[in-house]
Amino acid sequence: MSNITHYFNIYRFFNHKKVVFLRFLILISLILSLAISFNNIPQFKIILLASSLFLVNEVFIQFKVNKVKPSEEAISEENLQDQIFFAPRLIFRDSPDVPTLIKKLMQEKEIKFIIEKIGKDPQLEELSFSKQEILEQAGKLVIDLEGQDITSADLFISFLILSEEKTRFLENQELTKKDAINILSWARQRFDIDNKEKTILTLFGKGAFDSLAEGWSIETLKYTVNLTLKVLSAKYMPKLIGRSEEYSHLISILSKNDLNNILLVGEPGIGKTTLVEYITYEIYMRNVPVRLGRRRVYELLVGKLMAGNQNSDSINEKIDALFSELVHTGSIVFFLQNFENIFGGGGFNLDISGNLYEYLENSSIPIIATTTNSAYKKYLEERTDVKKFFEVIRLKEPNVKETYLVLLTKVEEFEKKYKTNIQYSAIKETISLSSLYLPEKSSPGRDVNLLEEVCAQARNKKQINITKKDIIEKVEEKTSVPIAGPENEEKSLLLNLEEEIHKRIIDQEQAVQGIASALRRLRSGFVKGERPISVFLFLGPTGVGKTETAKALAEVYYKNKNSMLRFDMSEYQTQEQIKRLLGEIPGEEYVPNTLAEQVLNNPFSLILLDEFEKAHPHLLDIFLQVFDEGRLTDNRGRTVSFNNCIIIATSNAGSSLVHDLVSQNLNNDDIKKQLLDHLLKSNIYKPELLNRFDEVMFFKPLSFEDAKQVSRLILLSSLKKLEEKEIFITFSEKVLEKIIKEGYSREFGARNIRRYIENHIEEFIARQILEEKIVKGERRTLSIDDQDQFIVE
Repeated sequence: MSNITHYFNIYRFFNHKKVVFLRFLILISLILSLAISFNNIPQFKIILLASSLFLVNEVFIQFKVNKVKPSEEAISEENLQDQIFFAPRLIFRDSPDVPTLIKKLMQEKEIKFIIEKIGKDPQLEELSFSKQEILEQAGKLVIDLEGQDITSADLFISFLILSEEKTRFLENQELTKKDAINILSWARQRFDIDNKEKTILTLFGKGAFDSLAEGWSIETLKYTVNLTLKVLSAKYMPKLIGRSEEYSHLISILSKNDLNNILLVGEPGIGKTTLVEYITYEIYMRNVPVRLGRRRVYELLVGKLMAGNQNSDSINEKIDALFSELVHTGSIVFFLQNFENIFGGGGFNLDISGNLYEYLENSSIPIIATTTNSAYKKYLEERTDVKKFFEVIRLKEPNVKETYLVLLTKVEEFEKKYKTNIQYSAIKETISLSSLYLPEKSSPGRDVNLLEEVCAQARNKKQINITKKDIIEKVEEKTSVPIAGPENEEKSLLLNLEEEIHKRIIDQEQAVQGIASALRRLRSGFVKGERPISVFLFLGPTGVGKTETAKALAEVYYKNKNSMLRFDMSEYQTQEQIKRLLGEIPGEEYVPNTLAEQVLNNPFSLILLDEFEKAHPHLLDIFLQVFDEGRLTDNRGRTVSFNNCIIIATSNAGSSLVHDLVSQNLNNDDIKKQLLDHLLKSNIYKPELLNRFDEVMFFKPLSFEDAKQVSRLILLSSLKKLEEKEIFITFSEKVLEKIIKEGYSREFGARNIRRYIENHIEEFIARQILEEKIVKGERRTLSIDDQDQFIVE
């Protein structure tokens, strides 16, 4: 008989229901006997000996028999049953059919964990496959996951995969077979199935005389943190996921005799501090070259060092004292977050880098510093002294798989901290939505922060389960972007959007239909955030409704005029003016309300670029990238996403040609074609720019009847303002005829009509109100008298 078979027989015997019950009775009896015989020393000794033998036996069962590996052989199709762990092997052998097997497996802690993460129990229907097929599928999964042995989790996930074609259980939970395998991998990781050896560190804080031994003064301790102690005192040890190349590079630089300083450059949340914490841990564990093996890591708190100091002299004194103690202490690595603060960044406006470089030239203590891309570009990129003393390592965002693994390391921490159960769908949705709707922040930090925010909110609501829905609601709250499917009211609006917009806009069918179609596609799931929702170019002469169409969309669908970000491109015709749109370049005075800032604050918005043809040619080239990729990098180095924006550019270019072509009674398509040819031949727009628009829409000049309808809309809107003061005024058709006769101009279109109504009708009614000829509560009619003058009847 092999040792494995021997152990299995022992396991089987001791885990039989009757034996388990007997073991429990023996334990209770021994405890009671010890209590009763406490005063009888000889009897107490005998019972104590029996108790000790019983406990030794239990320890043997728990830590030898239960933990023994099923087989030392590599898993293969020939030895599958021998590769099952003892508990599931017993269940597998004793279960006559698949439903019985699954019911018993569902009592195991690993399976309860999997069901919690899926969010629902599977249905045990009559199935056409056998236990052996489940075992074979489990073997394939373990081999694919590079595992060693088959567990309850492998058998259960195999059952879900084999039963999916009939039950659609995973599909109903919006999961795939790949998701099921991910959950299996998660379970194996959580229960440490493939690696039973753990390093356990217990630290009780810093000793009372440690500071004296290190030679640090109380003054200096104010400005530093012992990062080694901080990392080792944490509940969870840092882990390295991805970043192996950056880690190796960092270790090789730190191991040099000189010029061993590193500057980590990357966006907030990308993992700069996590990488430093992992290196700190590895140094303590002696998993690094001998030269680094006895060093401790200390972080300089630059904010504390500079707080309350208005000049560099007092700070330099502190730095001199601090650095001299560092040299005296010896075996340390110095950590500087937000390195740009040393050069006057972070609001301190004091450059104290001189003393730092003097120290670097005469010291062998390495420094690890961090900064963001924008801060590096603004404060550090052009400095030769930085390049002389520091080797730059740039951190890129992790891929989706690495981000997923990072989140898994945080889930257990968040579940304990916030007393929640985070389902797999929530993790999957976190990664998906954060990349689509929070692209201005970096992964994995943005994913971790989003998930923690949801957990904290759930705890406040006394909610336990964190689901996909919770992630969606939080992202909608943070971005104001509608993500969940449209409800009945929104569905009705989307289906009738053209009709609603036409309550504000006369004619221009092509444009209205185009923007309505874009929104319907977005809310039905056809737009997936790889570029703006839609990009339109509205061509046509002044006053035909190009800007009004954009305003109408903002009011009708976005429900807020402020959701339209309007930029008059005629104001950006020089390189200096472009800075007002793209922000200041490094070293210059801050420029507020840039395009990037406004889109960051309003990610779900309608962007109107008025008189687009008048912008500087360099700016038109910049918008090529925005239209094509949905990204813009401003002068501060920030990358902003336009993926949740509709962009409308308007252009009056070629207006005189349009009027000439209209006078020839050409149809709209012919006018549009000739107008586009003119714009290209005149080099007003490059072909590659025009090709980036989803649609180029021609707004025809208003006919007499169109102008009358526009007059009606503008006048109704104007008189509606008075209803707040309980003054109600209607108007006759004669009023509209007078507006058209005196206010309509083919050259300026509706713009002249609006101006006429403001200067004549609003002015007339305002005088009537001030003269108390129109009073609160009255209902009057605006008309025209025999002298062709306005009157109120």
